[in-house]
Amino acid sequence: MPSASAAGRPFVVRALILALMLGLLATEWSLRSYTSYGASVEHKADSDLGWRLQTADLAYGDSGIALRINSHGFRDQEWLPPGPGEGDVFRIAVLGDSVTFGAGVKESDRWTDLLQGAICAETGQRDVVVMNLGLPGYTLEQMAQCYEHVVRPYKPDLVLLALNDISARPASVLEPEHGSALAQAVRGTAVYDFWQRSISVGAHATGRRYSSRERAEHRRVKAIWEEPFAPAHELMWRRFIRRTAELADAVRSDGSQLVLIPLPAFVHCRQPEGPRLAARLADWEPIHELPRIDSFSGVLKVMSPLLKHVEELGLDPDMVWSNGAGLEDPLDPHWADQSLFFLHDRRHLTSTGHALVAEEIQAGLRKLGFIGA
Repeated sequence: MPSASAAGRPFVVRALILALMLGLLATEWSLRSYTSYGASVEHKADSDLGWRLQTADLAYGDSGIALRINSHGFRDQEWLPPGPGEGDVFRIAVLGDSVTFGAGVKESDRWTDLLQGAICAETGQRDVVVMNLGLPGYTLEQMAQCYEHVVRPYKPDLVLLALNDISARPASVLEPEHGSALAQAVRGTAVYDFWQRSISVGAHATGRRYSSRERAEHRRVKAIWEEPFAPAHELMWRRFIRRTAELADAVRSDGSQLVLIPLPAFVHCRQPEGPRLAARLADWEPIHELPRIDSFSGVLKVMSPLLKHVEELGLDPDMVWSNGAGLEDPLDPHWADQSLFFLHDRRHLTSTGHALVAEEIQAGLRKLGFIGA
C-alpha cells in the first residue's frame, strides 16, 4: 500500500498549482488596476498604411501618458464626416509622425490641438476641426497613403504635411505576431507586459514593449538622423520629391491645398547653419513652389540662450539632451522648463515646444492667407 505521504502528494501539487494561479490572477488584477501594464497602446497591421493603432478609450504610450485612440487608429477624437449642415466648418487634416502624434505630452498640449483652439478664437464665427493623423514612425509614403485612404472622405479645407529630416526613409512593415491562441492570450496579459518591459529587456520606456524588428528600425532611423542628406541617401530624397508632388496634385484635385510644415529638431539648434529639410525644400523642383511654414527661427530664438547657458556651465548639450532615460537632470528646473525639447528625448517637443510651434504655424497660415481676414 502507498504511504500516507505518497497519497497526499497529488493534493499538495494541486494546492500549489491553485495557489500559483490565484497569485497570478491577483498580480494581473493589481497591475491592471494600479499601473499601465496591460493597457499599452498596441499596433495593428494595415495593408494600406503599414500599421495603425488599436482603438482604445484608454491606453498608454511610450511615456506612460494616457491616450485615446479613435476608430481610425489615430490619437484623436472621433471625426464626424462632412454633412449638409457643416458648411461653416473649417477642417484641417494634419499628416505627420511622432512629433505630431504628441509623444510625451497630453493630447490637449499638442500643437495641432492648440492650433485648433487658436484658429477658432481668431475666426470667431466658424467652427474649426484639426484632425491629427500623426503616428510614431510614419514616413512620407505612409502619410500619402493616409490621405488617400483616410482623409479624402472628410474633404478638408487644408492639408498640413508635417515632416522632418528622416521622413523620406522607406516605410517599415509591421508583421503580426504569430502563435497559438493561448500564446496570443498570454502576450495580452499585464503580467507578460510587465515581464517584457521591466525584466526581460531591462530599463525601458513606460508605455509599451518593443519587438526586435522595432529595435532594428530604431537603429536604422538613428543612422539616417546622423547624416540625412549624405550622398548615399540621394535616391531616397528624389523619391521624396516625386511623392510629395504627387500628393500635392491629389490634394489640389480635391479642391484643397497642401502646406508643408518642416518641423524643427534639436540637432538644428545645435548646428543652425547645418543642413535642414526646410532649407532644401526651397530648391527642390517642382515642390519648391508649395506653400510652407518654417518655425525654426522662433525655436532657435528660445533654445540659443539655453544652449549658451549649458555651455557656460561647462556641460555638453549633447549629454544634457541625452536621448536616454534614468539619468539625473543636470539643469535646475528654472532652466530645464525653458527647453522646447525633452532632456531625455530630444527628438520630441515638450508642451512648451508644442505651444511655440502652434503659434508659428498659426502666424504662417495667416501670412499665407489661409486664415484671418
